Amino acid sequence: MHAVVMHEFGAAEVLRPGEFSAPADRQGWVTVALRASALNWHDVLVRQGRYRSPLPHIIGADGAGVRTDTREQVVVLPSLNWGQSDEAPSRHWEILGDHTPGTYAELVSVPAGFAEAGTVPIRLDWSGLAIDDAVAAGDVIGHWIWQTGKTEIRAPAGCAGTVLDLRAPECDILDQPPSQVLLVLAP
Repeated sequence: MHAVVMHEFGAAEVLRPGEFSAPADRQGWVTVALRASALNWHDVLVRQGRYRSPLPHIIGADGAGVRTDTREQVVVLPSLNWGQSDEAPSRHWEILGDHTPGTYAELVSVPAGFAEAGTVPIRLDWSGLAIDDAVAAGDVIGHWIWQTGKTEIRAPAGCAGTVLDLRAPECDILDQPPSQVLLVLAP
């Protein structure tokens, strides 16, 4: 499957488009065909090597997509192996993308309850990107990444505080098939 694969720890440049094995079927787990993945500070720490993730590896804790078995739209909940206590996690606790392949890919596998509990309550078409009020025209807000490279997405004039239509001409994805393109938001 297509993914953003990390072969070493370091700066953002260690994240490269590539191929990775699709998740294997596991009892009690479901596969989610990802339509969105978020970048958060935890992913930066994983990329820097703070959690001793295996290499090569797919990072990414947060995502949303469609369960491949039920076709339900879901939000992926990233807290794995919490344990029985409500007060503190077990020693096996991890955040998705630490040691278990994460959401910077076409597919992710998570325990069944971690895709159902966050079911998306509205219909999404996965084509919009919310833009913060502080974004100025020309700011880099993300990157399209595909098999042979990447390109910047710059904020168009007047987009602050709106939802940017990712199908718009200013978000041109260079005629790449959508299933082979990943959107990575700028930190």
